[in-house]
Amino acid sequence: MEPETCSRQIQCRAMCDPFPIPNGGRCGFALEGQQCSVSCNRLYNLQGSSEIQCRSYGWSEQPYCIGQGGSSSSSAQTGSPAAPELTHVQVNSISISSTKEQTTISLCDGEVTVLIKPKPKGRVRLEEETLCIIGDFYQGYRSRNQHPASDTLSRVVEGMLHKHSVAYSGMVQRLCLEQQDDSMEFISSVAKTLFNDGTTNWGRIASLVAFGAVVCEQMKEAGREQCVENVIQHISTYLSTDQRQWLINNKAWGGFVEFFREDDSESRVRNALMAFAGFAGLGAGLALLMR
Repeated sequence: MEPETCSRQIQCRAMCDPFPIPNGGRCGFALEGQQCSVSCNRLYNLQGSSEIQCRSYGWSEQPYCIGQGGSSSSSAQTGSPAAPELTHVQVNSISISSTKEQTTISLCDGEVTVLIKPKPKGRVRLEEETLCIIGDFYQGYRSRNQHPASDTLSRVVEGMLHKHSVAYSGMVQRLCLEQQDDSMEFISSVAKTLFNDGTTNWGRIASLVAFGAVVCEQMKEAGREQCVENVIQHISTYLSTDQRQWLINNKAWGGFVEFFREDDSESRVRNALMAFAGFAGLGAGLALLMR
């Protein structure tokens, strides 16, 4: 009976699998507590302990042999952890469906569903274009690689400010800019109020940009140049989000260029400017200026 008990004790001890060492020796099966001596072939140096021990979780260490020139011949020799074995899962069915919005892949009879949503390139492009066009205008940048709408925006807005500078300055003055903090949060409120009647057109958009230009100019004169970037962010974000669908439906900034090529664009700007003046409570005074 005693040998049988001893045999059972041996069977319950942990075992370590064979551990081959490329360019070196090999440790065979071992029971918990047993040791193995490790050595390398000629022209190779041992990295790690020369004596490793079998423990309950496996070998205490996995030394490796490295060439005397400093290079090793396998991933095991570089000290990289051994790649785990792949776990194979039987798949009973695969279902793939695709729409403009997403691609759905269902595995294992629907137990696992992966949704692959493409990055909305149109949205990102519109946001980037709007930010660049508005930013370049407010910052006064000029380059050969500018968007075609940049020149048109400069021409239209500068013309509006030249003809109606008193009106715009009066609107901005009523906002008491010196009392506004650097976040320029009020810009978003002005933009939403200007379009709150549900009417959007290129003239109103140009008027909003002109309003922002006056704010930026006064901020620069007051030594608050850091506010200009926030004005750019508020106006470009409003246009590319709140007015996104309208912009897409009207050819985005390409439509802006086409619109202001027409002969009657000045009358459309006048109507937009009247709407803006109405927001500021200066409609009557502006009407006199525009006669």
